[in-house]
Amino acid sequence: MDSGKDRRRYVRLPLLLKATARALDLYGSSAASAVLVQGNIEDISEGGLRFVTNRELPASALVEFRIVVPSVPVPIPTLLSVRWSRKRRSGRSYDVGLQFLAGKEEPKS
Repeated sequence: MDSGKDRRRYVRLPLLLKATARALDLYGSSAASAVLVQGNIEDISEGGLRFVTNRELPASALVEFRIVVPSVPVPIPTLLSVRWSRKRRSGRSYDVGLQFLAGKEEPKS
């Protein structure tokens, strides 16, 4: 039962960036059968992002992401875990929630 309460820990910021994703195996290397999935990041927070793509990504999958930022000459690689994936109302694409796996640095005192 959904109480409608937002459970997010971080504020999400609207954003539109292109990205590619590839599922990794348990040892961190690309699975031989892994397909390169393209899509758009539509919002981002300190904890993760929402990716819109034409393929469903399985929950808990480890994903290598390459984020395309127009002012940066090369895609930015990052590692994420799929938290959820659901079909959009249009039925032609999926919203995928991903969590950043790299540890957040604490300020040095």
